[in-house]
Amino acid sequence: MQHIIDNTLLIKGHPPPDPEGGEPAQAVPFDGETLGPQIIAHLQAGVAVLDPGLRYRVWNRYMETLSGLPASAVLGRHPGEVFPWMRDAGIVAGLERCLAGQWIRQPDTRFAPMAQGRETWVAGWSVPLRDGQGRVVGVLNCVQDVTERRRIETRLNEQAGQLHTADRRKHEFLAMLAHELRNPLAPIRHAVDILRRTEANPTLAARYREVIGHQVEHLARLVDDLLEVSRLSLGKIGLRKARVTVAEIVAQAMETSAPLIEARGHALSLELPAEPLWIEGDPLRLAQAVANLLDNAAKYTDAGGHLGLGVEALGDQIIIRVRDSGRGIDPALLPELFELFFQAGRGLDRAEGGLGLGLSLARRLVEMHGGQLRAFSAGPGQGSEFVISLPRRTAPAVPVTTPPRPGATPRRLRLLVVDDNHDAAESLALLLRLDGHEVLLAHDGAQAVPLALAENPEAVLLDIGLPGLDGYEACRRMRAGGLKDTLIVAVTGYGQEEDRRRSREAGFDAHLVKPVDQAAIQPLLAARRALG
Repeated sequence: MQHIIDNTLLIKGHPPPDPEGGEPAQAVPFDGETLGPQIIAHLQAGVAVLDPGLRYRVWNRYMETLSGLPASAVLGRHPGEVFPWMRDAGIVAGLERCLAGQWIRQPDTRFAPMAQGRETWVAGWSVPLRDGQGRVVGVLNCVQDVTERRRIETRLNEQAGQLHTADRRKHEFLAMLAHELRNPLAPIRHAVDILRRTEANPTLAARYREVIGHQVEHLARLVDDLLEVSRLSLGKIGLRKARVTVAEIVAQAMETSAPLIEARGHALSLELPAEPLWIEGDPLRLAQAVANLLDNAAKYTDAGGHLGLGVEALGDQIIIRVRDSGRGIDPALLPELFELFFQAGRGLDRAEGGLGLGLSLARRLVEMHGGQLRAFSAGPGQGSEFVISLPRRTAPAVPVTTPPRPGATPRRLRLLVVDDNHDAAESLALLLRLDGHEVLLAHDGAQAVPLALAENPEAVLLDIGLPGLDGYEACRRMRAGGLKDTLIVAVTGYGQEEDRRRSREAGFDAHLVKPVDQAAIQPLLAARRALG
């Protein structure tokens, strides 16, 4: 009678010696009436035994489930006959080496089951079975379904790759951000030094005031782009939709991008249909998306290039195309093109500038309008084309308009400016005084509240991040102290939606994010002035 001990086929009466040097191990009879066959049958692993001719002699239930074949369809047959794919996978060759006495480790292998409708991967090992004289009398083959493990490994590898890419882009972005911030700071610093040394020269003073103004605008755009990304990521950007023509959107975008296009010496061709095409959307945001595409085309086209902007109707869609004769895009990079901070082919000179946010912002804004943004290029040096598709709408009913009422005669306002940054407070106060207003100054909340209650200003421009008593609490105390009709405006570096919500709850009438342009303050003051 045959026996199995430690995966070794034995002849009864010839058990192997104990490895510790004690009594010989006792054979467990494998005669169909004992525990051995039951264990093999119910084992949660595939077990097959092959004879010296490599014909299956044991095929347990796990193997039946794994392969979709009952034992009756396998026993007595060669693996290459039952599963022809095993020859190509090298498994039959491994079993033959096992018959020659080798232990074989089977790597992950794609199993080709007969009856299962899913991809299955297995791994395992094969060992020679020997009799009491050490002769190989068969092969024991054990396999395990590793499909789930491979799925998890694949997912983890993908996530690791994504994390690696995100980490690399983060470091690239931080280096890029430092570079982009230093660029405008350098001319600002130089201009300030020049103004200090040439105060009596009005021509130089005027020139370098323009330099400072231009570079400050550039810094403000960088910060605004970063805030836009944050708001888009959090879904905090609201759309003020209206029925508008595509021509209006295109005209606004061209006006925004004109300085860059002209500075690069590009020619821009425009193709508009004769009939007006209408869409439902936020004109400011859609113009921003188109302008971002025009800016991108201008940056990545060598000086003196050609840009094209075309609009057409295709069925129920409006198509806006931005083409350029520029550097083109490697087709392999197209899937990554709209990812945040992605910039292809940037050199150390970073002549194009920017943070790599424009295309990502453009795509998100288009998607918020129910549209799509796609990119096409035949490859490097072949130019590129960006295509926006938006749902087409019918023309709106002609609105009834009423002539605007004449505004109130401008008058002087009493204002309070509160900011712990003395330079910021004093420069804003000076600008307001130049507009003819009377301006009071305070540099912290504890000073601002009693001053406001005593002087009763018509408007307060109040920083939020004040030392001690912050702007929120200062505003609450001003309201509680009787300043019910005073215009109180938050002028702050905090611009997230949560910050705006808190300012509304504290009693602010408006929320402006630094650096604040005079053009943003003047309408608020004009409205307050109109109240008398």
